[in-house]
Amino acid sequence: MGFLQNLSGRFLKIPGFSYFISSNDFGATPNGDVKPEQTSIIHLCCKILSDNLSRMPVSIYSQKNGKEEQRNHYLYSLLRFQPNAIQNAQTFFSTLEYYRNKTGNAFARIRRNKATGRVTSLEIVPPENITKVTTNRGKLFYHVDYRLNDLSKSQRIEPVNADDMLHFKAMGNGLVGFSPLEFAANNAQVYGQGTETVKHFYKNKATPAVIVESNVPSGAKNKESLMESQESFSESIGGSRNAGKALFAPLGSTVKPFDTKFTDAQMLEILKFTRDEIANLYCIPSYMVSGESDKISDIEGQTRSFKTFSIAPITHIYRAEMESKLLLESERVAGVTIEFDLDSLVEMDIKTKVQAVKDQVVNGLMTHNEGIAKLGNKPIEGAGNLHYIQSQWVDLETQKNVVEENNKKNDTEKN
Repeated sequence: MGFLQNLSGRFLKIPGFSYFISSNDFGATPNGDVKPEQTSIIHLCCKILSDNLSRMPVSIYSQKNGKEEQRNHYLYSLLRFQPNAIQNAQTFFSTLEYYRNKTGNAFARIRRNKATGRVTSLEIVPPENITKVTTNRGKLFYHVDYRLNDLSKSQRIEPVNADDMLHFKAMGNGLVGFSPLEFAANNAQVYGQGTETVKHFYKNKATPAVIVESNVPSGAKNKESLMESQESFSESIGGSRNAGKALFAPLGSTVKPFDTKFTDAQMLEILKFTRDEIANLYCIPSYMVSGESDKISDIEGQTRSFKTFSIAPITHIYRAEMESKLLLESERVAGVTIEFDLDSLVEMDIKTKVQAVKDQVVNGLMTHNEGIAKLGNKPIEGAGNLHYIQSQWVDLETQKNVVEENNKKNDTEKN
């Protein structure tokens, strides 16, 4: 059954959504082509984004009296440590982000206490378990087929109110996200076929092909036996298992090398270009997928760029969805927010880290204890919670008047 069947009583066909429907269908396509999700570069891009999102702690903040972390908020432990009984926060967000990058959509069922309405757990729903979306009296419902869930004993399809379903979407039509795999399909095919060519090249001992010329007349009686001999020769020369063996040409044949170089086709350059194109689709710096980080002179700068232009927009997708469905309206109005700690992405050496903390403490932007906490040291009681700033700065105009008054005072005392 189609995912969007019966939406407002009509069937909607969403372009670029086919992988969402069949996201559990792995393997080669009928024509033998490599599927996008099977290529290593696609998996690597999904892994990089999943790993980086899940390494950032999630916390609850209040903006009432400046930005303060609300560790006593009941959602704090749920989002920071244990969203559900079988997954910690790292596994939870990593899995969601992998689904989102693979299918364009990631879902988490919100379980609430029936008496209080408070959130008790967040459970991941695989995208293939969403069979359709319907509307009823202006409300959106996701139909979840729990029969496809190995961890569930339920044998039913349950409509879930959109208020009780977190839906993290990639770029889409506003209702669903489009699968990035659809946009990467052509590049992934080139990359997959290129790596397949490389595999077969090295399978043949990285040696060029040969041409076997027969000296036997076309009308000779032993032509059939000659053909069999040539087939046997072809099997004996190909494959890694024949490396180092002595080769014997068929009787009445001449073996000539087929002078072609593997690099002449610029296969490696094509693979590199295709790899970078796929990385750009996921907004991932090329050094992260090429393994050439040692050749980059400004890795910290590129990492900051990755944080700003790639990871930050993703965190806003999660933040907007979680704040709209997990927080009360009164909390949102009061300035309560759910945020990822983006600073944890950029690792600094201890000297740089200490200097960054010092600059904020000296300029009164951070208390001593806040700076100490960032460095993992023991806090200072009492005065450590106050903001300090140097006060010897004075404007020259005022200082001039002070000097003149002091001079007059000294003159008066002398007289």
